[in-house]
Amino acid sequence: MKKINSLPARVLLSWMFLGGAVARAEDPKYPDGLSAQVPVIQRVSQAAPYTVPAGKNLYIVNLAGSNHRCGVARLNCYLTASGASNLLNPFLGEPNNPIILGPGAVVASTSPAIAFDINGFLVAAQVVPVVKDLVPGASYTVPSGMNLHLLRLGVSLSAISPPNLTVGGVGVSVSTAEPVPVAGGQTVVNSGDSWVTMIAYLKPQ
Repeated sequence: MKKINSLPARVLLSWMFLGGAVARAEDPKYPDGLSAQVPVIQRVSQAAPYTVPAGKNLYIVNLAGSNHRCGVARLNCYLTASGASNLLNPFLGEPNNPIILGPGAVVASTSPAIAFDINGFLVAAQVVPVVKDLVPGASYTVPSGMNLHLLRLGVSLSAISPPNLTVGGVGVSVSTAEPVPVAGGQTVVNSGDSWVTMIAYLKPQ
């Protein structure tokens, strides 16, 4: 293989490498970047929850095996985290965005008979995960100076229709493959007929 010794070529290769690293670090799906990952492959249950370590954000990128099918089958079980009722949405299947949980979040099943196999990784926490239940008519106002990036929604298994979030009276689709940004000062409203769990993160503007 011919060696590349010219300065312009070496600079170009360095720029391509660094540019790729920057692009990955700025991926809105992975706002903390992908360096220094600690893989997490863990079965969580009601009796054996998983707690996110201090200083880390947990990215759940997949649920493996048959143990997580209760959401799709609409059985009475949920994958929960601290302050949130359900991280899953059987209406939409599994959207192409991770679940991000912050330091100290406790992940568990609500059913003693059902466990969940989570696949993901830990990285140093930089953004602030927001995992919050919104009952019908409830709202969340994005703090000034921050952008909220909506990743996905968890829903009640007894819901009769898909979730309906609005910002300024305009519908927001969280079923797409990319996070939805909401500017500081704007208010996200649950305009649907059942509660939802909003899964998002805050990042400075």
